[in-house]
Amino acid sequence: MGRRGGFQTLPCTIFDPSAPRRCFSIVRRSTTTFRPFNNIPPAAAMDTVYLTEEHNILRETARRYVEEEVEPHGDAWEAAEEIPRGVFARMGELGFFGVQAPEAYGGTDMGPVAMVAQWEELGKSSYGGFCGSTSAHAEMAVPHLINAGTDEQKERLLPDLIAGRKVSSIAVTEPDGGSDVA
Repeated sequence: MGRRGGFQTLPCTIFDPSAPRRCFSIVRRSTTTFRPFNNIPPAAAMDTVYLTEEHNILRETARRYVEEEVEPHGDAWEAAEEIPRGVFARMGELGFFGVQAPEAYGGTDMGPVAMVAQWEELGKSSYGGFCGSTSAHAEMAVPHLINAGTDEQKERLLPDLIAGRKVSSIAVTEPDGGSDVA
């Protein structure tokens, strides 16, 4: 755990529902009162010329999810320095973790435009722990499994990851690489 640039890094791990360990936020804002994105006018959002009706439905679902299920609890999650497991399960139910995943594993394979539209809305919560943990799961760890995993790994892990029944994370180690991902 460490502080850097106003953010606090916290541990996260892959686990399944039977694991006794909780998953903590990857990044937590040092202040919970900063909300720069809540008042972005619709004109500042993604150009609707690229969005289909399905994209707009996904976007509206994400907007309502943030408004109804994230905002009322975000301060408590940040104070507790953890994202409840139910959040991942609910996001899986809503299809947020499978937007770019193949249908064969439970995804919708809607592509990158859908992913951008979805995360544009989810990111408006401005809760760093929520956004960092859920987006790292959906858009960093899961795609690596899709692109580099064996067929056996995909069949065994992707359905539960996409459904939010299991949570993934990323790990970076480069002792001589010079980068500092914290």
